[in-house]
Amino acid sequence: MTTVTGTDGSTPSIAGTILTESRICVQPGFQAKEWTVLSCCGTGSGEVYKVRNQRTEETGAMKIECVKRIDESCLFKESKIYRALIKHSLGAKHVAEMLAFEQNEGNMNTQFLIMGFLGPNIKELREKCGGKFELSTVLRIGIQTLCGIKMIHDVGYVHRHLRPSCFMLGNPDIPEKSRIIYVTDFQIARRFLKRSKNNMGIYREEREPGSVRMHGYIRYASVSVHNGNEHRCRDDIWSWIYILAELLDKLPWQNVKTDPTRVHALKMITPDSQIFASTKSKDPKG
Repeated sequence: MTTVTGTDGSTPSIAGTILTESRICVQPGFQAKEWTVLSCCGTGSGEVYKVRNQRTEETGAMKIECVKRIDESCLFKESKIYRALIKHSLGAKHVAEMLAFEQNEGNMNTQFLIMGFLGPNIKELREKCGGKFELSTVLRIGIQTLCGIKMIHDVGYVHRHLRPSCFMLGNPDIPEKSRIIYVTDFQIARRFLKRSKNNMGIYREEREPGSVRMHGYIRYASVSVHNGNEHRCRDDIWSWIYILAELLDKLPWQNVKTDPTRVHALKMITPDSQIFASTKSKDPKG
């Protein structure tokens, strides 16, 4: 059995899997059903592993999570969004593709979410380009990412955690996909539209205004989310707008990292024209 280690020094208890609430770390060769880990290819809310299917030789990216109850699992919630996209034939074009969702049950539930393997994210690409993109590049990014966000909204979910690192280019080994941008990371997404028996959409009842805890990244949160209101589609769009502005230049609140009150105040007093002020100098028509 392949060695598996946890950040707290825990030892495996079933099938080489850590059954604790700590971050799970595995080594190359670890197997989740028919998927074999090749390497660690990224970190964030947790490690992401490059994997290969033993039967089909297909490569993918795997995230692992360990929880006491299945209803606590962010990956299980994420898998439901992928299933909804598949059911409505909206997946794969600008949203990451789910290849498999595996579970090991025991004292705790271990979840394995395997997605199509993708390339670098927009944050990484921006850093390689000196921290900003040309206007034409940002416009192309904006068109593709907006298509992906719309797909998520069309199946009744809001993302709630949009940021440059959740927009990723396609698999670099597949030329026809390598320049397509995919939206990823739905771990804190929330359903806003329920389906009734006659398949008509019913809006989920909103929580009390001013009482909703803010989710996601402060820098890209809308003013409404700062005010404690329910996160809706419009708030994803505001996050998208702030991201595009940042890809061109710094946001006015860029250097205020840990003070949500100050960031909120700056968003309230900053006119929209100032957020995109740098586009004037980038517009060839002046």
